[in-house]
Amino acid sequence: LIAGFAAMLLALVSVIADPKVLPSPSALYFSTRLGTAMLWLAPLFVLQICIHEASHLLAARARGVRVRFGISHRLWLLVLETDMSGIWMLPREQRYLPMLAGPFMDAFTVSLLLLTLTGASHHWISLPIITVAIVRALTIIYLYQILWQCFLFIRTDFYYVIANYFGCRDLMADTHVLLLNALARVTGRGRIEDQSGLTAMERKASRGYSVLWVLGRVLVVYVLVFVQIPLVWRYLKLIGRSIVAAMSGTAMSKPELLVPVVFTVLTFALGMFLWLRSLRVPVRGTRVSTSSDRARAGQAR
Repeated sequence: LIAGFAAMLLALVSVIADPKVLPSPSALYFSTRLGTAMLWLAPLFVLQICIHEASHLLAARARGVRVRFGISHRLWLLVLETDMSGIWMLPREQRYLPMLAGPFMDAFTVSLLLLTLTGASHHWISLPIITVAIVRALTIIYLYQILWQCFLFIRTDFYYVIANYFGCRDLMADTHVLLLNALARVTGRGRIEDQSGLTAMERKASRGYSVLWVLGRVLVVYVLVFVQIPLVWRYLKLIGRSIVAAMSGTAMSKPELLVPVVFTVLTFALGMFLWLRSLRVPVRGTRVSTSSDRARAGQAR
């Protein structure tokens, strides 16, 4: 923890001193040497996910809690999940480290990447141009993984920390009911559900969390519309040019053509398909007395 916080502080100081060290989302686009970049970024991205989940695992096992892994999707992204249901048997103050271990490791790693970019920009270390480009892209990936935890309309790691702090049995369900009740009052349509069974703290927490819930929706739409879709579109155009070049006899090398298809477009399309298939209109009145038990059995992603 000390080493991690020290690295974060140094990275923050380096970014404040030289904001140009922080890469922009355009660092994820490679117009040249795409095959080389993707062949490095694809396994490094998988490694990043594994390290994130392994951090949850190690922190949970340190508390004597067993975990399980699984593959699912969060919105349109494929994810690896760590089921840490057993941490709800621990005292409240002992749950934070297992919950935050993944984001903490992400922040630690992105700090090391930023320090590497700082060293390269000041010529303290010498790195090939393609290596710097890969480090910049990986930095953006890590930053977006941390940003992902702020999409608080889904059960992210930060969601569980907030719910644990306020001692809520099912903060997400309580917030959904609160928002639907508010919508029913404004429109005059729908049934208003009784929330008198909530404690004063749960009512207060759900009111505050409803703001974060809405902001999370706005944030994820912004990232999808202004970052991910334009990035995929640029790669689609690059693939189109590659196909035209292949048909004219001046084809790019095979990795240049196949890697972006496999790791960018197809992965995005599969995640989007799973997300759209899972969308459904929530049915009111389905919250039952065992909702808190379901929350305690939730997956801490």
